[in-house]
Amino acid sequence: MNEEELLKKIKDSAEDIQVPDSLKPETVAKRLEQERKNRENAKTEDRRTIAKDNKIHRFPVKKIGAWAAAAMVLLTVMAVAWPAISDSLKKNQQTGTETGSPLETDGIPHLESYEQLYALVRESWINRTEMTALEYSGTTDDSETGLAAMVVPESAVEETTMAAGAEIAYVQQTSDTGSDFSSTNTQEENIDEGEIVKTDGTYIYAMDREGTIRIVEADSLELISEEALPDLPDRELKEMYVDGDRLQVIWQQLEYTTFTRITPMPLEDQDEEIQDTAEVTYRSYSIPVYKTGAVTYDISDRRNPKKIGSYSQDGRYLTSRRYEGTLYLFTGKELGAGSGEEDHSAYIPETHSMLIPCEKIYLPYKNTEGEIAEIYDSVQCLIAASVQDAAPSKETDSMAAIFEGDTFYISEENIYVASPEDLTEDNTCIMKFSYKDGMFAPQVTKKIPGSLNDNFSMDEYQGMLRVVTNSWEEQTVKQTTTYEDGYMTDALIPSLVRTSGLYVLDENLEIIGSLTGLAPDEEVKSVRFLEETAYFVTYEQVDPLFSVDLSDPEEPELLGKLKVTGFSEYLHPYGEEALLGIGWETDPDTGETIGLKCSMFDISNPSQVKEKGRLVMEDVQICTGLDNYKAILAEPEKNIFGFVIGRDNGEVPFGAGYAGVYEEGSFYYAVLSYEENKGFQSLAYLPLETENLASEDIRQVRGMYIQDTFYMISAEGIVSYDMQADFLEKDTLAW
Repeated sequence: MNEEELLKKIKDSAEDIQVPDSLKPETVAKRLEQERKNRENAKTEDRRTIAKDNKIHRFPVKKIGAWAAAAMVLLTVMAVAWPAISDSLKKNQQTGTETGSPLETDGIPHLESYEQLYALVRESWINRTEMTALEYSGTTDDSETGLAAMVVPESAVEETTMAAGAEIAYVQQTSDTGSDFSSTNTQEENIDEGEIVKTDGTYIYAMDREGTIRIVEADSLELISEEALPDLPDRELKEMYVDGDRLQVIWQQLEYTTFTRITPMPLEDQDEEIQDTAEVTYRSYSIPVYKTGAVTYDISDRRNPKKIGSYSQDGRYLTSRRYEGTLYLFTGKELGAGSGEEDHSAYIPETHSMLIPCEKIYLPYKNTEGEIAEIYDSVQCLIAASVQDAAPSKETDSMAAIFEGDTFYISEENIYVASPEDLTEDNTCIMKFSYKDGMFAPQVTKKIPGSLNDNFSMDEYQGMLRVVTNSWEEQTVKQTTTYEDGYMTDALIPSLVRTSGLYVLDENLEIIGSLTGLAPDEEVKSVRFLEETAYFVTYEQVDPLFSVDLSDPEEPELLGKLKVTGFSEYLHPYGEEALLGIGWETDPDTGETIGLKCSMFDISNPSQVKEKGRLVMEDVQICTGLDNYKAILAEPEKNIFGFVIGRDNGEVPFGAGYAGVYEEGSFYYAVLSYEENKGFQSLAYLPLETENLASEDIRQVRGMYIQDTFYMISAEGIVSYDMQADFLEKDTLAW
């Protein structure tokens, strides 16, 4: 068979195969020609680099021609990748996904190849580090970016101790309305969020950031178990979950990888033939590398926890959730070009030491023309993985997206991740993907006007996403100029004014209803959605609490606007007809902060919201719960809420009912309640510094209750109080 017949046979056999754009003959031919030009251009710079480059990238085009080279590449790729492609097609068929477009999954395109990702990362890093490259190497050589390979240290990956095939039965903890103990303050009632302290009503589970998890019998305050994770450099515990007889601990490790670059420094008038003998300089620096993981324990015997699984993935910890026996872990990684295209760990995200497949790495910002949008000034990667109870040492599913999202809202159906959309426009980009049974299915990415305050700015209801944003609107204002002679002129000039807006998005994140232009020159401070009504607070000098009717999603209606002094930074439903606001009282004339404020709003009639109760803790300047809502204890059914406060003088924050002596410059845990006829009641102000215990890190202090005992837990230990005896101190356990 001659060459012409061979080519015809290859061409005929490939007609039914859908060839990716990156492997089409004309594309490969262009690449080969570009490779030749690159090598020619590079010859005058560094012969040793050229030799290495040719060995890796050169194709034998002279003998068989461009089309034959493309065919050979295609056949080789198909032979190697066909099992994975076949499995992917089968999976798409099982889920009802259209298989005719392998580069498009549920509306969000994914990578065609790792080469595409490397080109994206390399170009970005060259643009961002041009000056750095000049500083460290004295050259802008495109063959390297001057960045270290983001190699994950082997020490960061823990080996599982669970025997293969082992099956362990677990009892899942359910939400029992009759249970008399507090729970983690979460955004969604049925979706658990990680915390540093948990309880199941019998035991208290506490962790410190240095790497120790402790289990305490609540009734006796006996430390019955103390488990320390292996001591790894720069590793800290982040959060944990307790579900029945299963405990999961999330950790993050930071290490630095050092990169050394050797740069030839030719002597003046040196001949090119003796270039290899030139002087060299050595430049090195380090870059941070993050790893995040989850260790799972069987705690059926609380005195003897057993590690049954260990999982890890690239990136710094962003957030997590646990729902129906599955842990969902989200991390962020900044991709780098490393030392070259073969340095996969630098630019390809990994889960448990396995590269995430191309078809699971999505490009939410890819525009309709097929080109990558220009917002990739830095290549940030969001990594998501699910780990089910049945297999705690591996992911059930994983995905990644070139997306710098750090604001998460997770409903029982979908995951929404929001990110500022670009550098020039005042927009937010929202990516939506479902996660049924631990399997991720990217849906759509859209942008909306404005920016979000926090995760409470998003809420899903009956398949629709409701969002409250801050926006900048251009308005024309009149400006008067007065001259020295008294002559005055008026001019209309454009001006940017901050306003608030509410948007209702359908299942495809298309805006179907909106209410915009609210609260000029004010900023959104807090949001809470309660079924068909939205409440949000804006602030400049006073606190307008807006109420919006969302019963007709296409026509949101402003019901009312209550103006009170100060503002609420956190809103929490307190029964069916009340809303608790926690924030700051301010002087309406000067805006100066007076102290911490608690407001109880009557929302029985959303069109006529009233502030029926107010408590101002004068001179209080710190409240850790306003920085982390999970640090707030809020249990309306028990009629109790609490948080850490700090102030700068020696006065008692609010009259009688406090515990201990309030010393100057100290911190307290405030425990409060609300009664209809009496207003706010101060149950206790518990000092963080007791006779046997001193809490040095107020951010790690939490309050909880079990029946009639209140517990204050810190990084130093636990103090218990009798709630029936005016919070009289009962016992102390120091770590």
